[in-house]
Amino acid sequence: MEHPYDFFRLEGRVPVYMEIENRLSEIGLWAEAQPNFLQRVLGIKPKPKNLWAGFAYKNRVLKEAGWDIDKDGSYTTNPDKAARVFQKIGLALGQSKDPEEILRLVGQ
Repeated sequence: MEHPYDFFRLEGRVPVYMEIENRLSEIGLWAEAQPNFLQRVLGIKPKPKNLWAGFAYKNRVLKEAGWDIDKDGSYTTNPDKAARVFQKIGLALGQSKDPEEILRLVGQ
């Protein structure tokens, strides 16, 4: 049975929501590591002090966009709401790479 949401897919290409989650985690780790100018220009990944910073940032963005994992559970419990949240985050990621700006954009 075909379902319109990536949240239910078990095989095939990586679902869009997972790509967004991975991107948010990367942004959170990058912000935690506070790269210097040379590292930013060369694209060198500095080592973050807190290895959970990416996970924490991802959850902050999800919550700011309207999805609270503690209250809402998995994305399959309410796929319509989850899809709206990920659309909002996707639009914000298209507008900025700055962690604080992304949080501001998804909170609008």
